[in-house]
Amino acid sequence: MKRGSAQTQQGVPQSLDAIQVEGASRQQLELFRALLDQAPDMILLVRMQPNLPFVDANGLARQKLSLNPAENVQHEMAKRLGKALVQRIWDLYGEGGLSDEDRPVNIESSLDLQDHARCPVEVSLRCVTLQGQRYGVLIIRDVHIRKDHEEAILQQANFDTLTGLPNRTIMLDRLGQAIFRAQRGRARVGLICLDLDRFKQVNDFVGHSQGDDLLKQVTQRLKGCIRSEDTLARAGGDKFVAILQQLHEPAQALMVAEKMLDVLRQPLAYEDHQLVVTASVGLTLYPDNGLTPEVLFSHGDRAMYQAKEDGRNCLRFYTAELDQVARTRIEIESHLRQARVQGELSLVYQPLVDLQRRQIIGAETLLRWTSARLGEMSPEHFIPIAEDSGAIQEIGTMVLQSAFVQGALWARQMGAFRLSVNVSVRQFKSPDFVPLIAGLMAEAPPELVLDLELTEHLLMEDDHKVAETLLQLKKLGVHLSIDDFGTGYSSLSYLKQFPIDILKIDRAFVRDVDQDENSASLTRAILSMAKSLNLDIVAEGIERPQHLDFLLKHACPWGQGYLFSEPVQPARFDRLLLEGLPRDKDFTY
Repeated sequence: MKRGSAQTQQGVPQSLDAIQVEGASRQQLELFRALLDQAPDMILLVRMQPNLPFVDANGLARQKLSLNPAENVQHEMAKRLGKALVQRIWDLYGEGGLSDEDRPVNIESSLDLQDHARCPVEVSLRCVTLQGQRYGVLIIRDVHIRKDHEEAILQQANFDTLTGLPNRTIMLDRLGQAIFRAQRGRARVGLICLDLDRFKQVNDFVGHSQGDDLLKQVTQRLKGCIRSEDTLARAGGDKFVAILQQLHEPAQALMVAEKMLDVLRQPLAYEDHQLVVTASVGLTLYPDNGLTPEVLFSHGDRAMYQAKEDGRNCLRFYTAELDQVARTRIEIESHLRQARVQGELSLVYQPLVDLQRRQIIGAETLLRWTSARLGEMSPEHFIPIAEDSGAIQEIGTMVLQSAFVQGALWARQMGAFRLSVNVSVRQFKSPDFVPLIAGLMAEAPPELVLDLELTEHLLMEDDHKVAETLLQLKKLGVHLSIDDFGTGYSSLSYLKQFPIDILKIDRAFVRDVDQDENSASLTRAILSMAKSLNLDIVAEGIERPQHLDFLLKHACPWGQGYLFSEPVQPARFDRLLLEGLPRDKDFTY
């Protein structure tokens, strides 16, 4: 500490020098002062009176608080420390307050320091009594760096680093606050759950850095659709949530949701190009569809996924029916995971027929599930759930392995046999898929021909890995089929881009070829196109003799359907191979 005046006023010491500490020499006091000046914190000595008259300070305190020893600062401590802090100290240690023996008190405050306005500080205070006079020792620590770190940690924990939006944790907290205010004001709260459609493909196309920039553009557009009192949050990935407060009519939430859909339909800027990124939106309301943040968010999520299932780029309200669908889905997923272990999954085979010769030349492998709890489950119900949950990879491996064993038996028996197996998108993209096929093909007899049935959706994905996988499969001797051809995407460019071997005409066209001219024209066009591209073709869903007549007339080589046989167990398929198909085209099974 710098030496201050040792003069007294009315017999009261005005600096540390004037305080005669019992047993302390002048040399010891100077050493003590030098130690205080080296301290990393500001240290003040004040008298314990209502206005905390200044006595002395170490060098750092004089510098930071602009305490000039030549000036009388006794009555300026309220100005230096702030009236609120001075009053707080006096309330704690003033008359009737804490004694000298009590533990030090820590107070958080903020001070205007010489180099930092409104700097956060931590004040540690303790009282001592010397020569009958009570003093306060204030140790003031500048904690702005620590506070900045804490703020950064809090920001990272509660806000998305890319967009600056609240994350899911803060979103649920604010939703709870909005519900509380709505309860008091008898208002509604709207919750919009929005997920960008196929943004992963966009991200893969433009790169992750440009993808982040697109997400920032989306954020700004969505923020422009809501009021200042509403909240827009990023719940993760390409999913956003908007909380609309103090609504009086459901139509208000609907208008905001529709506005969000509209602004996202406008192209986004990407280098010299423009990209359109649409969204699927789910809308739910408090108190109509839920009373707690968790329930409301769950219901909004379900409505959003319903919008995706309904074709994307649309809006869906939450309904009780959606809730039942979700519960059923969860139940199916739960039982499906145990189905293989419990032996509930089995394979059946539908004959692939040479239409001209009426002979079986192969079979399509189809999966069946007979649940002990749920009964007979339609593949249309459980296959999409297996795909979404990831269970399809394990199930798909089991199907391929079992089908290969059975197909090998029939190939050795017949001399040549085509085995057709459907492949899901998730299974196809697995890094284990090609090695699995390679291992199975290595063990299969040469008479066995493997046809892998793929969807048009898979081939339309802008992913170079799809093309690489197709080429690897072709090198293994695998034949590639497009399942349900004509019901998916309108672009046919993939037929020349990829090494496709077979088109399967969807049953929706075959069903009405003898009754609807449009169906007949489309089927003829597909047959003609396949012939010109040198592709084999299979007609699905042949159920009536009229279907067979039409297909034979237009030179369709192969087909399958209930006119020949329903999908059957291996033992019954053995009998069909042994006995052959009836020659009379009017037969049914």
